[in-house]
Amino acid sequence: MFNANDQGRVALVSGAGSERGIGMAIARRLGAAGVKLIITASSARIAERVAELRAEGFDAHGRVADLTDETQVRELGQWAESLWGRIDILVNNAGMAMQGSPEPFSELASMDLHTWNLSLARNLTSAFLLTRAVLPGMKARGYGRIVNISSTTGTRGSNPGESAYSAAKAGMLGMNMGLALEVASHGITV
Repeated sequence: MFNANDQGRVALVSGAGSERGIGMAIARRLGAAGVKLIITASSARIAERVAELRAEGFDAHGRVADLTDETQVRELGQWAESLWGRIDILVNNAGMAMQGSPEPFSELASMDLHTWNLSLARNLTSAFLLTRAVLPGMKARGYGRIVNISSTTGTRGSNPGESAYSAAKAGMLGMNMGLALEVASHGITV
């Protein structure tokens, strides 16, 4: 997955607040490949994750951000790029739940618009906003790697009460394919 060419690169990994979550596993793998780490989550527990990564010998920084908020995402992107002057790798892992606010599961017929929009914002719009924040730098440098974490839910199957989540994760794949075509000529893979 990662190779010697990743040594010295800079990665931004979203959704890295959980001690045993996918975001932290990805951060550790990147760190082991010599990548400098910037992690983000929606709560102050990100400081604990940064401390863990540093204790394991990785060069890591972190910041709390609500990735559904356009202003916070823009500020996160600017701060992240200011640390080492670039973001080479973006991993859009955030989604499903924010600490203290689980993913809302509701059948479509009884779902209100707020619940629908919340699920789309957490699971799709957050990746759009974060990608848009770091993409200009990647394009200017002619290099970038963007990894979008989707799910088999929405792409291969679903469950009752998961129509909004399924729609967002299927949308992630569509965004992924369209973005890959848009940025390939700039040395960016998606």
